[in-house]
Amino acid sequence: MSAHYVTSLDAARALEPSWRGELEITEAIQGLIDDGHRLQSAVVKAWRKDPEHLEAQRRGREEFYDRFNIQVLKVLRDYEYETPRPAAKT
Repeated sequence: MSAHYVTSLDAARALEPSWRGELEITEAIQGLIDDGHRLQSAVVKAWRKDPEHLEAQRRGREEFYDRFNIQVLKVLRDYEYETPRPAAKT
């Protein structure tokens, strides 16, 4: 069993079911990215051909979505600001 597969299972176990009662692959992927893992294009290409994924796409088009848009982007800069919180009183 590859390390990638084990890591993916760990990410999936950490998920809560969506409003449809299903685990969302996008949330698992984001969790891996947030934990510092890199998303490899070969893995995404293999996932896109996976029979279960193809079936999920078919069901999504037939049962859930009238329209959707996918964008794959490269982040050139990412800025973030968080208001400092007052120090806790001791």
